[in-house]
Amino acid sequence: MSAKIIWTKHARQRLSDRRMHTSMIESAINSPDYIRQGKTPGSTEYIKRNGSQTITAITKPNDKGELVVISTWVDPPYAGTKDARSKDLYLKREKGRLLGKDLLGYGAPDSGTLISINKPSCARFVARS
Repeated sequence: MSAKIIWTKHARQRLSDRRMHTSMIESAINSPDYIRQGKTPGSTEYIKRNGSQTITAITKPNDKGELVVISTWVDPPYAGTKDARSKDLYLKREKGRLLGKDLLGYGAPDSGTLISINKPSCARFVARS
């Protein structure tokens, strides 16, 4: 790939939040293991395996032929990042759901009503009266 890479503020923030370096994303774009159509029309996902990690870059070309990086992530996430904490919480929730136990203090999944708080990832159960 020889197109110039442009970084959105969102992409730069995600790099910082996820403790990633631009070279990781440039490597994924320039020598991806997989390329697939993104979820938004006109976007592309570049996916690169790096040992046990998978690096993903979401891009979209602009009218100048430059490649605009919209977002990035690494899986599994680096320890101590918000993504790692979210993934740990999700796995704990799922384990509790499968075991039918309250591992997070919100009540067992079948004992209440699911309340969504702004984002699907920020959901909790409220016990029935």
